[in-house]
Amino acid sequence: MDVRVATWALSPWKRLFDALLAGAGLLLSVPLWLAISAAILLEDGWPVLYVQERVGRGGRVFRLYKFRSMVRDAERHTGAVLAGANDPRVTRVGRVLRATAMDELPQLVNIFLGHMSFVGPRPERPELVAAIGASCPGFDLRHLVRPGLTGPAQIYGHYESPPEEKLAHDLAYLQGATFSGDLQIIARSFLITFTAQWQARSGHVPSPERGGPHRARRAAGSSHGRVPAGVTGAGEVDGSRKCNTATSGGRRLARGVSDGGGNQVGGGV
Repeated sequence: MDVRVATWALSPWKRLFDALLAGAGLLLSVPLWLAISAAILLEDGWPVLYVQERVGRGGRVFRLYKFRSMVRDAERHTGAVLAGANDPRVTRVGRVLRATAMDELPQLVNIFLGHMSFVGPRPERPELVAAIGASCPGFDLRHLVRPGLTGPAQIYGHYESPPEEKLAHDLAYLQGATFSGDLQIIARSFLITFTAQWQARSGHVPSPERGGPHRARRAAGSSHGRVPAGVTGAGEVDGSRKCNTATSGGRRLARGVSDGGGNQVGGGV
């Protein structure tokens, strides 16, 4: 399966932008690191940071850093599972961190080191990638670029959006990424952070309007830049079919992008 990735998504200028912004962010956020670390220690003790393996560009596994928002050994008896609404494993400090996405602040280190970008598909854990990929063959296409701290799937979807819906957003970003689009996504992410709405949002939020961050302004059919109705699918549609629909839906969302070119990537993904 071949996918044409936008020039900006693989550009060294994007990497330079990420490194400079992450470096500045790390310096400016030192007081936040100290305050958050102290709050975690006072409520639940060590460790302050939580380290997870995630899948990055090219399928390479890296160590992702987060401020710990759950009780210690939260997955000892459950294994790798997504946190649910009102999850009892989340600490009081953790609820604040998750609402504001401040638990993700240590990922500035990952961005600075080149494991991640500011904008891109969110990295998943190897176990979840294997599980989702079994019913969603196109899911590995997300690994054609560096994973992101934020992205269209986070802005226009929410934490519990189904994989096929997130995949449609991610593929549209891969094929329509631009510098100005990244700036818009980062700005919207800051707005959600400052209003502490990351955990409050639910339901299926419409994807980019005309002229949105990844410029899906001439989407085919009647979607008008929104995820096509078939992406979410009816309950009787199997996961593979829904994800195949998401793959084609992502292409439709990105159609008409005029970012100055693209790179042919893929083949057997």
